[in-house]
Amino acid sequence: MNIRLKLLPVIIMLIAGAATSIITFLLHYDSEKAMWILLGVLVLFYILGIVLQKILNKFETQIAEEEARLAEEEGIILDEDGNIVTVENQDTGDEGEVPSDEESVQKDEM
Repeated sequence: MNIRLKLLPVIIMLIAGAATSIITFLLHYDSEKAMWILLGVLVLFYILGIVLQKILNKFETQIAEEEARLAEEEGIILDEDGNIVTVENQDTGDEGEVPSDEESVQKDEM
């Protein structure tokens, strides 16, 4: 899990709490009522943040599995971060080989 997703519930909760605090201040709620409303909002948005975090983790896992499957079909080896480690060429024919100097001299003399 990357750091952005790890902090997602906390960030959502703090933004909702700040908005709630500003709104209750502007609407002149008494302190006790504003604190209860703020507590409810913080708990609610923290839970919503956790649910959203789990959904995004599931999508991230599905994407990583699909990339690994496609890479396996193409013969590419990936490390844990998804970077290409090696690309193995299975073609053993002579078409891609560069002739040595002796071979090219022999062909020129013919």
